[in-house]
Amino acid sequence: MGSEENLKHGGDRPLPKVSVTVITYNHGSWLAECLESIVTQETTFPFEVIVGDDASTDGVTQEILRGYGIRYPNIIVPVFRKTNISGIQNYLDVVRRTRGEYIAHIDGDDMMLPGKLQKQSNFLDQNIDCSLVAHNVKTITGNGELISNHFVDFEVPRKADINYLCLRGCYFAGTSKMYRRSSMISEFRDRRTIDLFFHFEQASNGKIGYLDETLGVYRKSSLSATDPMSAIAATTEQAMYDAFRRAEELGVDSSIVKRAELSVAYARAVSSLFRGNYDAFKNTISISKDHEKYAGFKHRILNLLKDKPFAIRFLMKLKRMVAPGFMRVA
Repeated sequence: MGSEENLKHGGDRPLPKVSVTVITYNHGSWLAECLESIVTQETTFPFEVIVGDDASTDGVTQEILRGYGIRYPNIIVPVFRKTNISGIQNYLDVVRRTRGEYIAHIDGDDMMLPGKLQKQSNFLDQNIDCSLVAHNVKTITGNGELISNHFVDFEVPRKADINYLCLRGCYFAGTSKMYRRSSMISEFRDRRTIDLFFHFEQASNGKIGYLDETLGVYRKSSLSATDPMSAIAATTEQAMYDAFRRAEELGVDSSIVKRAELSVAYARAVSSLFRGNYDAFKNTISISKDHEKYAGFKHRILNLLKDKPFAIRFLMKLKRMVAPGFMRVA
């Protein structure tokens, strides 16, 4: 491809059982931590690492990637882009370059913990009814400070289906997922696409496995796309509903999708309320006619009282109400 440069490799790379896809842009030294956590994985099978750099400009990321490509020529395949093509297109391109039976994705600022690749590969070998398998991750800040030891605060089933995924949202980090090549999605998309879209696609081909072990580290910025105050929150919300439409096309009942949409709206509304963004709260907490019969009790009450946001905020702090089914879309 004319917009890219592949680092030349010495020797022939063995055919891998697992392909690891990495996308990076201005990750700097975080990329070194990421790549080191991958190449030090101990496995009984060969694996490859396809790394797509989306035209980084920090002067560090590409240097680190080039160095790892030279040190591990039979494992790491760097792809240097001359122009920025966006995170989603970068991801789709590196996926198209994979050769493994199983594919594991990780962003260039996250890390694997020992045993990840072997344990996930073993699980897929032993559970042919599952099209993917994920695991718990601990979440840290950009400075490496611990945010949480658990990605979600509820118990996750060992196996689940696409309906459960729709109702719970991203109950696992995209960076924790390994999936079968038969579930690979690499078609071009001309719109913002969130992880949930790909999770739906892959979960439509089988069950979702889950390892209740912490096998990765997810780095979260202080103001993420899921934050209502984020500059890209609006496009992220559009991408979420695009994912829900895809879930319906894949066979999820419309009643389940509507309940999921309401859960997202409720969580976003409460977040806006506690940030003092009362206009956003009023707009988001509103219930449309076609969603009305699926709304929960708390959602209905807040909708009725939406013109009194100060009073609602006081009562919610007093009663320590918790948003039901809070949706992650990372």
